[in-house]
Amino acid sequence: MTAVYSFTDRDGDSIEVHSSPDGPRIVAYDACDGHSTNVTVDPAELPEFVAAVYRAAGQDAPVMINPAEVAEDWVHVTGTRGAA
Repeated sequence: MTAVYSFTDRDGDSIEVHSSPDGPRIVAYDACDGHSTNVTVDPAELPEFVAAVYRAAGQDAPVMINPAEVAEDWVHVTGTRGAA
């Protein structure tokens, strides 16, 4: 299975995100000891999971917008040349 997202830091530690029928599967690998951890995240809990990861790293959680919940007139603004 190919990862939809993969990141490796300079120490060789990596994190990959794979798609699965149960939701995103996140695999973290520690290059120092060769240990890997797999987590499958319920799609309904994904926004809170991502926010918790940011908070655990001491950073502000990003604001995530669900495009399905955005009003149509906010999505398609015409005549502004991208300034909306």
